[in-house]
Amino acid sequence: DRIVEFNPAAEKTFGYQCEEMLGRRMAEYLVPEPMREMHYEGLRRQMETGESNILGTRIETTALRCDGSEFPVELAITRIDQPGGSPLFTAFLRDITERRKLEEQLQKQASEDDLTGLYNRHTFEAVLKRILVSAGEHEHCLMYLDLDRFKVVNDTSGHSAGDELLKQLADLLRSNLEESATLARLGGDEFGLVLENCTLEAGKEVASQLLHAVSEFRFYWNDKIFTLGMSIGLVVIDDPRAEASQLLSMADAACYRAKEEGRNRCYVYSHSDEALTHRQAELNWLGRIESAFAEERFLLYQQPIIPLQGGNGGSPGFMEILLRMRDEEGRLVTPDKFLPAAERYNLMPTIDRWVVRSTLNWMNENADYEGMLSINLSGASLTDPLFLDFLLQQLDEADLEEGRLCFEITETEAISNLSRARRFIALVHETGCLFALDDFGSGMSSYGYLKDLPVDFLKIDGRFVRNMDMDPVSMAMVKSIHEIGHLMGKQTIAEFVGHATVLRLLQEMGVNFAQGFYLGEPAPLQSPSRGAGKAGAQPVKMRRS
Repeated sequence: DRIVEFNPAAEKTFGYQCEEMLGRRMAEYLVPEPMREMHYEGLRRQMETGESNILGTRIETTALRCDGSEFPVELAITRIDQPGGSPLFTAFLRDITERRKLEEQLQKQASEDDLTGLYNRHTFEAVLKRILVSAGEHEHCLMYLDLDRFKVVNDTSGHSAGDELLKQLADLLRSNLEESATLARLGGDEFGLVLENCTLEAGKEVASQLLHAVSEFRFYWNDKIFTLGMSIGLVVIDDPRAEASQLLSMADAACYRAKEEGRNRCYVYSHSDEALTHRQAELNWLGRIESAFAEERFLLYQQPIIPLQGGNGGSPGFMEILLRMRDEEGRLVTPDKFLPAAERYNLMPTIDRWVVRSTLNWMNENADYEGMLSINLSGASLTDPLFLDFLLQQLDEADLEEGRLCFEITETEAISNLSRARRFIALVHETGCLFALDDFGSGMSSYGYLKDLPVDFLKIDGRFVRNMDMDPVSMAMVKSIHEIGHLMGKQTIAEFVGHATVLRLLQEMGVNFAQGFYLGEPAPLQSPSRGAGKAGAQPVKMRRS
């Protein structure tokens, strides 16, 4: 392997002059010592058998400069056979030091949080998955750390102050942990911590030290001094069958419980804690809802609302739009399973936006259906100015005939946000849409507020309707709501109609519309030709007082 040619590029790369390298053995000068034996062995095998692992390919390896420093190179070797002589080998080398630095930098960026330099969530979850393998033999501890009063810093001093605080807190937490601990920023002011081969008692001791360190910490920004606290949720990892996402959900639920119990404390997750398991179930639903959005697994259902007093040409009146979700296995999920989590984590405006868009798209694609559709709106959307702007824009673009769309809001939500509800209803009314007050009668203070809410329909709480034939008090409630509603110029809708006797009583009472399983069960929203509603249905005409 003696050198017969050493070009100027090689001189620049290795730091040797051509004259001093000619005739020298390449391995002794250009190959790091630990790799020389492998180099000679490969050369011998190639000469004796013609076999080689590197001829005709490009490999990345390490080379040696004249000053003894090692550096990464990309190497390609070709063999040149000479008639009657020994073969020559030509080595093409490229210094890839800068490329390696860039790769390392990108790898670091992919695994670390830009602001704090801690691991990011993706890397943290990878660590969790790794240690789960040994969870049957060794006990580990997972902690979910959430800063208390962080929002005060952001709101009073701006995001620059908040960012600086997070950097200082990351350094503080790091300085109070062993090097073997895995600390990550999970997002916002939330951190994750894994302690490997750590018992519950040892984990609680570490949590106590961290809580003390944060409570003693003072953050100085301009002329302000801030004190902070921290809530910690702790989970013991001792089951290799667990999943990383499940463990994080458990730790988050425990952290939330720590906040509920007064903050600045550690709460240990227990499967027997009903409040914790309920919280964890909601957190699990949160992830499933987000996945369902990403994978387009939400769908619209409808249930007919039938006129009871003639008119409308015997048509089915109109339809209430209902929401369903398909789970990961394709099974149908009713909203009572996932909406509580969506409400807790402020996902309802997002869900309501999807329902509004999807309903308007359906109406545009199914012009044969001329009846009205009724959409439920959450209290969160009712009080969200951005949602109102979104809705008005959507309605302006849809340019619907008056009476084609109705929005349902619950009595409870309307009363608790009375001024906003009145403004919301007034602005949307101007577009030709109608409003129904849902679950009317549930608030027990309904009549006093009714005159302040310019709604078009009262949907009588189904708890009174369901057994009104068996319960005189329920019968009286339904009759009272219907009569007061009519006095105020509003039409009435009875929910939860389950059999013919109740339907007959409602007709005799003069209730305008009825809805329930006896009249039609929820079904997928389809084109009119496939049963979504009769094409003869008409928009609902309302006389505005």
